[in-house]
Amino acid sequence: MTTLLNLDDLTPVTAGTRRRVYLVPGMGDGVLLKIQDYTAEERDQKPLKRLRRRLIPQSRYRMMAREVAMQETRYLRAGDRAAELPLPLFHGYLATQQGIGALWQAVRGPDGTLAPTLKSRVKRGQLPEMIAPLNRFVAALSEFHVVVADLNPRNIVLDPKGRMVMVDGFLDQAALPLRSWSRSLNDRRLNAACTYLAGRLDVTWDPRSRSFAL
Repeated sequence: MTTLLNLDDLTPVTAGTRRRVYLVPGMGDGVLLKIQDYTAEERDQKPLKRLRRRLIPQSRYRMMAREVAMQETRYLRAGDRAAELPLPLFHGYLATQQGIGALWQAVRGPDGTLAPTLKSRVKRGQLPEMIAPLNRFVAALSEFHVVVADLNPRNIVLDPKGRMVMVDGFLDQAALPLRSWSRSLNDRRLNAACTYLAGRLDVTWDPRSRSFAL
């Protein structure tokens, strides 16, 4: 009988309102487990959606599966340029006593610790140094047709090579995935997301040149 990983014995390295991230014992420091708080999520759902979850239990993993699908399809499509994809590598699934989680590459900084987020770098006064890699990051999102659901500074980190990586919020949430089918539609929505991000960072976004500036 397979033993489920007990997350009660572990402390998250980071957590949001609906997701927690853990280092998994025995897997080294290069892999992170990302898992939804399924209990809280189901508690807040409307009755019809809660009923669907009971009838189709695997539907609780729909968003996780879509995030994995976004990474895998874009990685394979990139071919010999896959290393330029601004997304972490996917390492598989892991069953825990709280449900199934996804194993992702742990993006680390030059000192070996988890790479700081764009949000934390801005708080340290490093925004001017972030503009150039941020522009390259947005260009890569467009070029590789990555659908972004939440372009939030806490979802973006900078790796030791100066490449920004999106560690959360990359999926097509729509029932009809029009953004995944249409590059032009996805680019328009990416422009809107960049306008929003510019407001969060107190910088400007030029949709014509598709670039941020102080």
